[in-house]
Amino acid sequence: MNYGWEVKRYLLERVTLLRIHRFDPDDVQFADALVSSVVVWFRNEAPPRDNSVTFTFGRTLAEPKLTKTVSAQALTHERKWTRFPESEVRRRSDTPTIADFFKITRGLATGHNRYFIVSAEELAER
Repeated sequence: MNYGWEVKRYLLERVTLLRIHRFDPDDVQFADALVSSVVVWFRNEAPPRDNSVTFTFGRTLAEPKLTKTVSAQALTHERKWTRFPESEVRRRSDTPTIADFFKITRGLATGHNRYFIVSAEELAER
């Protein structure tokens, strides 16, 4: 979903984003709610051009299980920040992908699954 993009843009462009700690979802922080708990640190000033953000995951704020530093510039191209610190920054490529030419949706989103889901016999016939 893209609903969080405006928040991400604010964190990258309006303040100096310092650190994001994501608690392990298996380590419940609130006994009465299943939520993804995150703590965000930022300084209320414009970010420096070469800003980097520390992503931590799991255990405690003082002793996280994983840590990775990612440049803010790289984050502008990442749709999902939850991949950090477990994953590396994706390499950018100039090679076109299908999404450069077509709007891609799931069959459920189109409301016409019979068109997209066919039997093996119908596939061979077509």
